[in-house]
Amino acid sequence: MNESVNLLKVKHIPHKMDSLICDVDKLIELTLEVEIREENQKPKFYIKNINTKDSEYLKIKSKDIIGKNIFDIYEYSSAKLYYEVALRIYNSKTKGSVKFYIKNKNGKSSIIFDKKIAIEEDANYMEITLYPFVEDNEMTKMFVVIKNATKYLKEIQTLKEEEAVKIYNDKITSMSDIISNLSHVWRQPLNSLNFCILNLIDEIKDECKYCIDLEDYYKEMWEIMKSLSKKIDKFQSFFELSDKNEHFEMKRCIDLTFEIMEEKIKKDNIKISINAEEKINMYGCPNEFSQLMYHIFCDMIEWCKEYLDINDRILDVKIYSNNKIINFEIRLIYDKQKYKTIDLNLKNLMIIRNIVEQRMKGTISLMDDNLEKGILLNIPFSIEEV
Repeated sequence: MNESVNLLKVKHIPHKMDSLICDVDKLIELTLEVEIREENQKPKFYIKNINTKDSEYLKIKSKDIIGKNIFDIYEYSSAKLYYEVALRIYNSKTKGSVKFYIKNKNGKSSIIFDKKIAIEEDANYMEITLYPFVEDNEMTKMFVVIKNATKYLKEIQTLKEEEAVKIYNDKITSMSDIISNLSHVWRQPLNSLNFCILNLIDEIKDECKYCIDLEDYYKEMWEIMKSLSKKIDKFQSFFELSDKNEHFEMKRCIDLTFEIMEEKIKKDNIKISINAEEKINMYGCPNEFSQLMYHIFCDMIEWCKEYLDINDRILDVKIYSNNKIINFEIRLIYDKQKYKTIDLNLKNLMIIRNIVEQRMKGTISLMDDNLEKGILLNIPFSIEEV
């Protein structure tokens, strides 16, 4: 029986196995014994047996399944994927098990071999494990274990997102503690240095009648110490955990982020150009936003260090507003002929995405094609209004 005949046959069967499995809320594990038959010099796959325990949840009878071709019992798009994988295993005489997922969205099925699945809210997932049975170098059958994995995968995804946010918070807390301790350690010597300088000036004045320049020297040193003290304050306040919402100017937060990262940007030879609309104001937590931008740019810089030559590390930043949404475009400017095969892949993207989506009610996505590479970030003007 060819596949075109099967396709016609499928249309007259109202309830397919994959649809029934996805409709069951309980986690089930359905095991099928599949017999392999050679027909017209092509392997065909027929159901020889089915475990009755979980098949009862599907409200199907064994007699309606046993003896049927896989194209008879599955939606055509799913059956075709099963057939392709099973045929590959059969032809290669694979002895080990093979696990994969089938995603069904809007009536279309696709296969996923990667363990790290990006779960989509409006899609269903089935976990499939094939166990081939090889005897005397001949594969006569295989066992198929099917699980309706949608609920399980979404629960795992939720746990991962919660863990990612916790890791992010712990990281910020740790950095805040470190900076706070450093601030305390740095400020004491500054105060001591100031008193030493004042005492030194008094001593010199007592010994010397012509000390006109001493006050000028002191003022210059005092300005240096004040500048360092302000820098310490900025670092300390930048990494503080805060949930206080207020109106703040976006550009000032970006400038502060780059000021904190100034030495890293210089050391790694990163060139950054910024084109921003004047006075875009946002309602939210300025500290949280600045820390988010810090982590985004840190990831971008680390990627540049790994993949781009020292003179090719250019970031073009555009900030503009559109219909109550603030848009950030961070594009990599590079020689597309020189770097044809590079892929943009940020190490902490999952953590950053969770923070953007959960805390800021925004979206973040990668631009990664032959034309452009970079990040698109969209955040509402007011987080509380979302």
